[in-house]
Amino acid sequence: MAKISKKMMATVLTASMVAALGSTSAFAEEAASDEDFSGVELNFWTAPYGDDEEAFLKEHLAAWEERTGATVNIEITPWDSYEEKMMTGIAGSDGPDVAYMYNEMIYNYMANGQLEPLDDYFTDEEKDNYIYWSNGTVQGTQYMLPYLVGAPRILFANMDLLNEAGWDHVPTTWDELKQCAKDVQEKTGKLGFDQYWKGYFGDLDEIYFPYLWQAGGDIVDADGNLTLDSDAALKAAEFVYSLKTEGILPESCVSRDADAVTQDFRNGELAMYVSSSVAAKKNTEAGINWDYVPYLTDEQGGTFVANDSLVMLSSCENKEAAASLMKELTSATMMQDFHENLYSMPPITKEETYADDPKFEEMYSGDASAQFHALPIMNNSSQIMSTLYANLQRMMMDELTPEEALSETMNYANGL
Repeated sequence: MAKISKKMMATVLTASMVAALGSTSAFAEEAASDEDFSGVELNFWTAPYGDDEEAFLKEHLAAWEERTGATVNIEITPWDSYEEKMMTGIAGSDGPDVAYMYNEMIYNYMANGQLEPLDDYFTDEEKDNYIYWSNGTVQGTQYMLPYLVGAPRILFANMDLLNEAGWDHVPTTWDELKQCAKDVQEKTGKLGFDQYWKGYFGDLDEIYFPYLWQAGGDIVDADGNLTLDSDAALKAAEFVYSLKTEGILPESCVSRDADAVTQDFRNGELAMYVSSSVAAKKNTEAGINWDYVPYLTDEQGGTFVANDSLVMLSSCENKEAAASLMKELTSATMMQDFHENLYSMPPITKEETYADDPKFEEMYSGDASAQFHALPIMNNSSQIMSTLYANLQRMMMDELTPEEALSETMNYANGL
């Protein structure tokens, strides 16, 4: 298993974020590029973000296509088949030129020489303009252009239900979460807290990994070795399981997906759940009087934050055109609109102004950001995460103990 790069998000949104909020400069207003890529055709693959993302991308890339003469073919693949689509396409020499990838996907393509190092395609001024440029460095090489950075998994709470149950604040610890959930159920008849265990391994970012970090553990150690056999990993699994055995999570949690739980919250039937900060806008539109905490604490704080990127495939025939497309996709003009109207996240360049919910500005720029964790870049990541999810799901169905769920995952990983 590869040695992970420095912990990518330990200080992901600190001083640089403060400096970037609301800033502008001449960089964002430079004249359009004189690059001529007439006749070049590029394939851009991504996953679905927001409503009608394809129309959004086409509209925003039209000016770039006209300016450069290039054509972009956009292909958006559903989340549950995105990795398979990527693997099949690249293996069959029919893959993209530029692609969206998250940390779990990167390692094997990087190790196989299928990703193009990006350093030579960006000037020093351009690199400095990206707030998280260094997050794209893996084993000393810049393979990734940070694209969607942020969206921490936070604890949302319906304050009307909490107030009715006698709570004037959102729980901040594991013990408070349990007590508050029980109080809500007893005093309001509504469900206090819920999780979704009918989904895919990406849900671990909300339903397990935050508790692992809060218990003082991590997914891998400093040498990149999987540590799901640690005391902290077991403590986190036992805590999640206890939510079900103590009657806080309903039996139906194993047959409910993220949409079902989210809808319960927006219908006022659920008091608390953990989800991406992106959910805030629609929670507000649903009329919910919500508040949040960025994470719970046990031994420490901690929660997941996205560190998703754009990559250039080594097979791309016109890499200069691909680099130009990547710059356009991450430009202040495009990302400002993306964050305001499609998917709410903090700025990724110094030229973009903050457009996320005002409630989150302090979270992004303050001490809380030091507790944000990205997933490690490691060999066979997706397979291991899928196995972990399946085993924890079996735990929630009372088919495995917490110890067995983690032990079987470690055995699987060690056998790869």
